[in-house]
Amino acid sequence: MSQNEQFHQACEQWIQAALRLLVNKQMPYGEDIEVTFTPNGYQTRGGICKVDIGHLYIIYRDELLSLPEYKSVENIILNMPSLASVLCIDVFDNERGAHFDLLRSRVPRRA
Repeated sequence: MSQNEQFHQACEQWIQAALRLLVNKQMPYGEDIEVTFTPNGYQTRGGICKVDIGHLYIIYRDELLSLPEYKSVENIILNMPSLASVLCIDVFDNERGAHFDLLRSRVPRRA
């Protein structure tokens, strides 16, 4: 299996695990507008109720990032310099080829 396939599969597994986790959780909702683009411009409709993704992340962040499937995604990224240098640009040291997990301070420096 190629690294891309492995990464794709790990991401799918994490999303599926996240959905299983969230299926019985209370969802935060917020009001939004819907914009439809037409050949003559656009139309808006207010009062659309949708899941507040930002609030959802705040509430369930620790649970979502504690899933074993997330750890698999994280390990794949951190062990592939080509992915880490793009997806973790703020924590990847291109000069030494080392990467760091600043959020949890779990990943040791590579020599």
